[in-house]
Amino acid sequence: MKKTKFSRWLSVLLILSFLLSFGVVYVSADETGEEEPTEPAVDLFYYRTYDEGWDFTNGVTNQKKENNFFIDYEITTTYDYNYFWRMEALNAQDGYAQLGITSVTQGATVISFDAMSDDFPNVGYIYYRASDDNTGSVFSVRNGRVSMYGMDMGPFDENWRHYTMILDWDTMTVTCTVEGAGLTNEMGVTVNKLEQTAQISHGKGLQWFRIGQSSGASVGLSWCLDNLSIHNGPKRELTAEEYEMYGHGKNVNEEAAKTVTIIGSGTSNTDLMKNMLCMKVGVNYALLNQERVAIFDDGKYGAPVEIDGIIYVPLEIILSFIGYPYYVHPDGLSYDISTGTSATYLSVGRDSAVVNGKRIELNAAPSYIKQTLDGEEKSFLAIAMDDVELLFSDEDHPDTSIYVTYDRMGLIIICGVDNVMDRTNSLDDMMDLMKKFIFDNPSGDEFYEDVKANTNNFQHPYILVNQNRFDELKAIYDAKTPADPNFNSPLRTPLQNWVRTATNAYNQWAYEDENGNYISLKPERIANGDLLNPNDVLGNYGYDPAGGRLNASSSKMTQLERWALAYQITRDIKFAYVAYDYAIEMGKWDHWGPAHFLNCADATSPIAIAFDWLYNAFVEIAKTDPSRSPEKIADIIYSHGVYQGYNAVVNNRCDWPNNITKAFRYDNFTNNWNAVCTSGMVIGALSILQYDQYAKQACQMTELSLFALGDHGLGQYAPDGSYIESPTYWSYGTNTFFRLCAALESSAGTDYGFMDCWGIDTTCYFAVQSESSDYNMWNYHDGGTGSQDGSFFMYVGTHYGDQNLLDVRANQLSNGKSFTEYDILFYNDDAGKGKPQMALGYYMEGIQAYTVRSSWEKQAIFTGIMGGPGAISHGNIDSGNFIYDNLGVRWLVDLGGDEYNVYGYFSNTYRYRYYRLGCEGSNVMLITSEQDVMPYGQHLNEDTVITKHFENEYGGYAVLDNSPAYRGYVTTAERGVMLTNNNKTVVVQDEVLFEKVEEVYWFAHTRKEFNPTVSADGQTAYLTRMVNGTQQVIRLSLVTKIRGLKFEEMSVYEYVLDTTFRTDLNETVEIYGKSPEYNRSQFTKFAIHGENVLNFNVAVVIEEVDKVNSTMPVGYTWTPIAQWTPYESLDNGDDPVNPDTPTDPDADEDYSKIKSNTYTRADMLDAMDIFYELDEEQKIFTSQIKDGYLALYASYRVMENNPSMSGTRYQQALERYKTYKAKYDAHLANVNATQQSIRSIGSYLIGMR
Repeated sequence: MKKTKFSRWLSVLLILSFLLSFGVVYVSADETGEEEPTEPAVDLFYYRTYDEGWDFTNGVTNQKKENNFFIDYEITTTYDYNYFWRMEALNAQDGYAQLGITSVTQGATVISFDAMSDDFPNVGYIYYRASDDNTGSVFSVRNGRVSMYGMDMGPFDENWRHYTMILDWDTMTVTCTVEGAGLTNEMGVTVNKLEQTAQISHGKGLQWFRIGQSSGASVGLSWCLDNLSIHNGPKRELTAEEYEMYGHGKNVNEEAAKTVTIIGSGTSNTDLMKNMLCMKVGVNYALLNQERVAIFDDGKYGAPVEIDGIIYVPLEIILSFIGYPYYVHPDGLSYDISTGTSATYLSVGRDSAVVNGKRIELNAAPSYIKQTLDGEEKSFLAIAMDDVELLFSDEDHPDTSIYVTYDRMGLIIICGVDNVMDRTNSLDDMMDLMKKFIFDNPSGDEFYEDVKANTNNFQHPYILVNQNRFDELKAIYDAKTPADPNFNSPLRTPLQNWVRTATNAYNQWAYEDENGNYISLKPERIANGDLLNPNDVLGNYGYDPAGGRLNASSSKMTQLERWALAYQITRDIKFAYVAYDYAIEMGKWDHWGPAHFLNCADATSPIAIAFDWLYNAFVEIAKTDPSRSPEKIADIIYSHGVYQGYNAVVNNRCDWPNNITKAFRYDNFTNNWNAVCTSGMVIGALSILQYDQYAKQACQMTELSLFALGDHGLGQYAPDGSYIESPTYWSYGTNTFFRLCAALESSAGTDYGFMDCWGIDTTCYFAVQSESSDYNMWNYHDGGTGSQDGSFFMYVGTHYGDQNLLDVRANQLSNGKSFTEYDILFYNDDAGKGKPQMALGYYMEGIQAYTVRSSWEKQAIFTGIMGGPGAISHGNIDSGNFIYDNLGVRWLVDLGGDEYNVYGYFSNTYRYRYYRLGCEGSNVMLITSEQDVMPYGQHLNEDTVITKHFENEYGGYAVLDNSPAYRGYVTTAERGVMLTNNNKTVVVQDEVLFEKVEEVYWFAHTRKEFNPTVSADGQTAYLTRMVNGTQQVIRLSLVTKIRGLKFEEMSVYEYVLDTTFRTDLNETVEIYGKSPEYNRSQFTKFAIHGENVLNFNVAVVIEEVDKVNSTMPVGYTWTPIAQWTPYESLDNGDDPVNPDTPTDPDADEDYSKIKSNTYTRADMLDAMDIFYELDEEQKIFTSQIKDGYLALYASYRVMENNPSMSGTRYQQALERYKTYKAKYDAHLANVNATQQSIRSIGSYLIGMR
C-alpha cells in the first residue's frame, strides 16, 4: 500500500468511526420507557488472569499426570509482562485440571477465556459434564483448527484470541464466539469476530469443567490459556466492575500463598513506552503513544529531515503529543503556545523565541519545509530538533518538561525523561520502537492491490524497471555515430559488452537452422548433464539429500537474466527463444532445493525477473508456436519456487526430501537467509500475480515473509550498517535485499519502509571500507576473497540522494570494477560529477572492527582489527585478528572460511576445531596453558569491543579491549593496530597482564609464495616477491624487551591446541565421511612463542623496506597504547623503550653489577621479602625501597634469560607484592610527590600503572 493511501483512508476511517459510535449511542437509547427485565444474580465460580501470583492449581483439581502445567509469561508490545497458564505435553497421558460448579436450570452458564499456541500443530481441549452425565465440548483443537460445540471457529496459532460460550438454559441454545486476528467467514472475508449458535443436545445444568492437553498431543507441544472465567447467571460476559465486586470466584482460595514470582514490569519503562513520540529522519510515519500515525500532511506534519547538518522536526505533531494548546496567527508565521506553566512565542524565520517572558537564541529559525511524496509537493512547519528542549523544558517544572533523545540511526525520541535510551544499553529497544512505525507490513490483499494499481493491471515489464527504462537503454545501445546524443553515454560500452557475452552464451546453447533461425537447445549440452535433473546425474552440482543443498539450481538459473536483458537491449527474439527453452528444462527438475531454501530462492529470483522482462516476447512467440506459452513458465515459477515458499512459511512443510532434517523455515532466520529467501520468493510472486490460480498463495506468502523480514531479519545492520557475517555475506545478503526493495518500488510503488530501516542508509560505506583500495575485501569469518560487489550503489545512492555514494561507484567503475546489470539498470547520470569523499579510518560499531588505509590510491596500505561478538552466524574465534595489504597484495592474510560440507561445520561442538575457524588459523594471540578450561585459546561466547579509535593526517589507530576473550586468565588485555610514520608503518601491539604465568602464541599467516624468512636472531622476519624485475620486501620487526621472544616460521599443519582437528585432505574423508577441509599447503605463518610469561607486551612493526636484512631503521619505538598518536616521522636513533621496566639509569647501572651473580636467586627473594614487609607507617623510604625494587628487577631479568627456571617462588613473591601494594596505595595518599614516584617504579615493574 502506498503511504499516501494510508493517510487518505485514515481520515475516512476516523470520520466513519465517529459517526458509527454516535449512531450506536442513539440506537441504544430506551425510547419506550419500559423497564428492562432483571438479570439473574451472578454466581462466579472461577476467574483467573494468572497475574495474581498463585499457582495454576488454585481453583482447580490437578490431574496433570506428569505433564508440565505451569504459569508462564510473555513480554507484550507495550513492554508489560503478561502471565498465563501453559499446558505442555511430556508424555502420552491425558493430563487435565478440573473444577466443579453448581447446576442451574435457568439463566445461563458462561465460560470465557483467551487462548493461543506457539506450537503447531497441537491438541488441547476444554469440555464439561452436564447434569445428565452427557459431555459437551467448549473448546477443542485438531490440526490447527478450533472447534466449539462441534462448530468450526477458525485457526489456532500464535495469536491470542478471545473465546466465549454462552449456554442459555432458557432457550436451550449455545452461542459460541471468537474474536481476534486472522479470522475469515464462510464467504472468505476477513473479519475480527465469528459467532455461531446451535441447540443444546443434553440436559440442563452442568457438574464440572475439565481443561487439558489431550493424549494425542505430541511430546513437547503446548497450548496457553489466559483470563479464564466461569459463572452462572447473566447471559453475557461479566464487566470489570463485576469482577472487582465478586473477586476470583468461590472455587479460588484468595487467602492462598502466592508461589509464582510476578516480575514487575517497571512502571517507568512501561509508561515511557506508552508516552513517547518516536520519529526517524526521512520516515513519513511516527509512533505516537504506541500508535503508528502518518505524519505527511500539507501544512502540519512532515518527515523529519536533515538540512546542512541540522535536523528539523514537525512542530505540530510535537504539540499534539504534548497536548499544549496553541494559537496560529492568521499570517501562519507566528505561534503562541501555552505550556501550562509558561508561554512560548515563536516566529517563522526568526532564530530566537520568547519562552516565559525571556527571549532565547535558537539553533535554527523555524522554517516551512517542502517535501515531495509520490509526485505531490507539500510543506510543513518545522523546528530544529535541538530547539525542542529549549522551547518546552522548564527546569523549575521538570514534571511538565519534555526531552529529546537522538541516535545516529536517525531515531528521535521525545518524552518526559532525558536520555531515555542509548545504543550501548538499549539498541534492541530502539529497534523494537522503529519496527512499530517504519515498516508498512502490508497484508496480502494490500500487496496485490498495490501492484495491480501501480502496474496498470500487471502490464509487464515492471520488476526492477519498466519498459521506458529499457527503451532508454536500447537507444544508447543503438547509438552508432557521434551525432547521436547517446553516443558518449558511459553505458554504451557496458551495453555492448553485455550483448556480446549474452551472444556467446547463446551460441554455446542454441541450435540454429541454415538461415540462422533458432530451433532448440543443443541436445548435446543437455545430454552431457548441464541441465539434467541433478537427482539423476551426480556431480559438483548434484543434490545433497543430507544437507538439502542444490547449488546448481541457482548457479545455472542466472543465465536467464543475461539473455533477458540482452533481449531488451537489442529486441532480438533469439534471446527470448533460448531463454524459454532453458527455463523449461530447469522446470523438469524435481525441485530447486527447498530443503536448503537459499538454493530455491536464488533460482526463483532470476527466472522470475527473466519472465517479467521477456513476457511480451513470450506472448509473441506463442502466437506462432502455441507450445511455447508463457503460462508454462509461470507454472514452473509457482510450483518450483513460490509454492515452496508458501509451503515453508504457511504450511511449515518441505516436500524435498520428505525426511527433511535441515531448517527450511527461512522466515525464522536472523542472518542473511531471511533477506535472500524473502527476496527470491517475493520477486517470484511479483512475476505471476496476474494469474488468479497463484495469486492467493503468493500474496499470503508475501505478507508473512515481509513481516518476518522487518521483525527479525534486519537486526544485523544495526546500528551503523556493518555486517558481522563477513563482506562476502554482506554482498550476498544485502544485494538481494536491495533487489527486493527495488522490485517492490517498481512493482508496488513503495518499498514498504524497508529502505528506512536502521543502518541501511550507511551500509554501502561498510562495503567500501571493508576492502582495500585494490578491491581486495577482508575475508574475515566465513568470508571469501575477491572484490566487493557494489552492484546496487547506483540504486541506493539515487534513492537517498547520496551524491557521494554515486561518485564512489563511478570511481570504482572507472578503476577496474565491472559494470553489472544493476549498474546498467540504475545508472545515474550525476554519478562521477564529484570526487568521492571517504575517510581513511573507519570504525564499524555494529561488529566492533576498524580499518585504516594510507590512501584511496592503488597499492595503498590497508589494515584493520576485528573484535565483536563471539559464536555468531558464520563466525570464527579470532578476537584481535588483523590483516596487512600493501603494494596491491595481501601479505598477512585471513584464511577465512572452510569447506561447508566438512563434518559438523555449523555445529559449535565441531566448528571451532577446524584450523581455519579457530585461533590457530587466525592472526591472534592465544593461550595454551589450560585447554581443558579454555579449549580454543580464546573464549567462544565473549564480546570484545573497540574502546578508542583516532585518525590524523599521519595515520590512524584503534584499540581493542581483548580482556573478555581471555577472561579468568588476564588482568588486562589490549590489542592495538596503528598506521603511523606518515602512513608508512603499521604496528600491531599487545599489552597483556596475566593473572599467573602462561604459555602463549602470537600468529600471523602469510603465503609461501612470499618467501617468508626469519633473521638469525629471530627479531625480524621478511616477505618478498618479484614484480617486473624489482624485489618488493616487507619487514616485520619485533619490539619488546621480554627476553627469549623471537619470530619463528610454523607450518599450518603444526598444532598447539589439542582441540584442533589433526585432519588433512585424506583423513577428513576417512574419519567423517564428508568433504575434506580446504588445502592449506599454500600458506605458512609467523609465530611468537612465550613460555611462563607474566605479561605479553609485544609490538610487531610492519613496513616496506629496501631489501632483506635491511639496515633501514624501524619506524616505531615502544609507546604505551594509552599514549599513541600517529606521527609524521620518527628519530630512530633510540632503541625501543622496554614496556616492562621503567627508564631508570640507576637501576640499569645496579643491574649491571648484580648481573654476574653478585646476588644469588635466594638473595633476590630475601630482598623481595624486605620490600614486602616494609612498615607502611614509616615515612623514610630510602635503601629498603631501592633494595626491594632491585630484587624484583633482577629476578625478572633472570627469569627472562632462563625461561626454563621455575616461576613458582617468583609468582608467590608477586602475589605478596600485590597484597602489600593494596595497603601501600592507601598510605601513599598522605605522602609527598617523591614518595609517589617510588610507587610508580614498583607499579611499572609488573605493568600495573
